[in-house]
Amino acid sequence: MKSLKRALAAITIFAVIAAIFAFPSLAAGFRYEAEAKILNDLKLMEGMGLGDRVNRIQGLIFAIKAAGLKDEVDAMSDTEVATILKNVTDADQIPPYGRKWAAYAVKNNFTTGVDASILPKVKFAPLQEVSGTSFLVWVLKIGMGYSEVGTGNAVSEAVKCGVINEAQVRELGGKTALTRDDAAGILYGACKNGINADGRPFIQYLADVGFLTEEQVAAAGFEIPEMPKEVGIDKAEAVEPDRIAITVKGNFKDFKADDLLITTSSDITDSRGSLRTDLKPIKITKVEARLNSSRNTVVTLTLGEKLSNDLNPQVYVYVVGNESVNTYGQTLNKDYRKAYPVADRIAPKLRDDGDNGTPTDIEKQNGWVADYLYADSWENYLVLHFSEELQPLGEADLAQAGSDLMLIAGGNNLVNGRDYEISAVFSNYVTVRLISDNSIGFDGNMRIKTADRVNYLKDLNGNALAQFTIDFEAAFSGWLKTLMLPASDTIQIIMTDRLSGWKGDINSFITVEIDGTRIDDIRFSVEDGKLYIHLPRVMSPGETAKIVYEPVYGESGLIDQKNVIEYGFTATIMR
Repeated sequence: MKSLKRALAAITIFAVIAAIFAFPSLAAGFRYEAEAKILNDLKLMEGMGLGDRVNRIQGLIFAIKAAGLKDEVDAMSDTEVATILKNVTDADQIPPYGRKWAAYAVKNNFTTGVDASILPKVKFAPLQEVSGTSFLVWVLKIGMGYSEVGTGNAVSEAVKCGVINEAQVRELGGKTALTRDDAAGILYGACKNGINADGRPFIQYLADVGFLTEEQVAAAGFEIPEMPKEVGIDKAEAVEPDRIAITVKGNFKDFKADDLLITTSSDITDSRGSLRTDLKPIKITKVEARLNSSRNTVVTLTLGEKLSNDLNPQVYVYVVGNESVNTYGQTLNKDYRKAYPVADRIAPKLRDDGDNGTPTDIEKQNGWVADYLYADSWENYLVLHFSEELQPLGEADLAQAGSDLMLIAGGNNLVNGRDYEISAVFSNYVTVRLISDNSIGFDGNMRIKTADRVNYLKDLNGNALAQFTIDFEAAFSGWLKTLMLPASDTIQIIMTDRLSGWKGDINSFITVEIDGTRIDDIRFSVEDGKLYIHLPRVMSPGETAKIVYEPVYGESGLIDQKNVIEYGFTATIMR
């Protein structure tokens, strides 16, 4: 009886919120006039004046009275009211008759005010006309049971639960003063498509508690959907190393962990007598259930241990209990023969490089206990280590993969393909090479992060990299800075470091090809820190020269003014 009383009170709240937007006369030319007529016939929106507006304090008083809560409001002491209203920045604007009502509304989180920037303070705006978002908050929170909704998410939540559509978002979401015609559109949408917080369609809820008969619902053109015939697990996915998300049909608001068994066994039929011991199940430490956009329940299980990389061995879910009940009164069927394999949806994350060093602030903020990235100062490379193996990429995709990352050097955004490129993806490593004047030889603070959308860098199961942002102090040596032809038989290379010469036979370090043919009898010189390659012939217009410098291990090669340069490079130039 008490439950029915609460249900009827909630219906009354909804109806009276609607009623405050109604006047006795019918005005022509409104968008939702036909819908308002239907609501009027169902006693959900009595009266048909659709042009005027209402203020906020009036609307809330009507709603709270309709809920049968007047006695609770009256029972509030003046001291309690004064204490609550200290948190209301414009309490002096609330009419005397409305002070207790305003305090009660704030106390019970019926409204968070009109300015989210000052929360937890509340700007009540008692005489302000009701905005579209405020009205949606009242409909969703007081009428449909969405306790967590507020002005910041009312529009998006109203779309999710079917009260309004995308077109109405643009039409109503930004309105600072809602008309009764607008209200009719919102309330009709709730009846036509709205889903309550408990998972039931709102129109079905009205019928379940006896507010409307099935005949009235049918006559109004609404349909009460049939309850799902099949109740079971739709899919099971590992979303974190210690979290599994399971989608079950229907709304299971209070899901019981004991209904599920998580194990690496693909067959438990022979262990029915001792499931919890023989199979060494993976312990479930926490269960969270939420309704998704398809009106099914996503049950997120936090595990007592981390799953193995790439889910090897495979993990399975079994239904071994039926204590969880959905809003239709249905339970999952116990089935010891049905194994639901858990799909790997764990995005690869940066991991440590195994040096077991003292964690830095960067490492801590990314959840790792050792270095996960190194940038060697004697090369122009970053090597990123990830938690699992990545998909190998072909040459074309490799060139595009750099767009999955964003590099900022000294506050300057580097450009993929011009300033840096991903030169290799091997196993769980990604190698980034710096290639331009904006990056080579850089010394200072560098930031690297994932782009807003990752399209190429994925693990073997197709999961894109997890989002990350890291900052570090980088000191890179350079290689080519400028490549040019000062004459038709001479290539000039300016390095990021000033050159002093070379040691050893330079011909054993540098080769030159013109249009694929190796050129011999090349002379080299270093003048003013520049390397000159003197060709034995003139390059013809359109010919391309390829210069490859490969240091020979144990020998010296090109050196700068401080020490030996130990990097290599490949460069091409066209005349």
